[in-house]
Amino acid sequence: MTRARARGPIHQPAGFTLVELVVVVLILAVIASASVPKIMARQDKWRVQSAARHLAHDLRQLGKYALAKSQSYTVTFDTALDQYVMPTVIDPAHPGQTYQVNLRSLYGVDITSTTIPTIMPQSITWSGHGTPSMPVVILLARHGEQSAVMVAVTGDVASP
Repeated sequence: MTRARARGPIHQPAGFTLVELVVVVLILAVIASASVPKIMARQDKWRVQSAARHLAHDLRQLGKYALAKSQSYTVTFDTALDQYVMPTVIDPAHPGQTYQVNLRSLYGVDITSTTIPTIMPQSITWSGHGTPSMPVVILLARHGEQSAVMVAVTGDVASP
């Protein structure tokens, strides 16, 4: 008796061919090249908004600090160095040093202008009641992206 061998369908090994992998990689490269410029453009916006939020937070805290201590506190802006200094506030991260923030070194952002009259130094003083000496707008910018921090005469601080 002869035995017949059962033959089933021929199975190919599982996996992808080199051509299929190259096509997928090329498609991913095209998608990535289209999205990178958009991400880079948004990075400038994010930096400016982060710097504005940092400044707004510090100004709010200074107003609260003035109110809590019933003392006047001042913040001075230096648009040439893109920094602000709170000369009577101690930096919590560096005890014994005055609190100052350089927005260019932290975020790559410039303080382009303030609405403080062009007297030197450009300062705002919070009274012991937690209100600023004047309403102010501080403009920040990086590569065409801009943001404003607004200080109302009531002491409210607004940012994006």
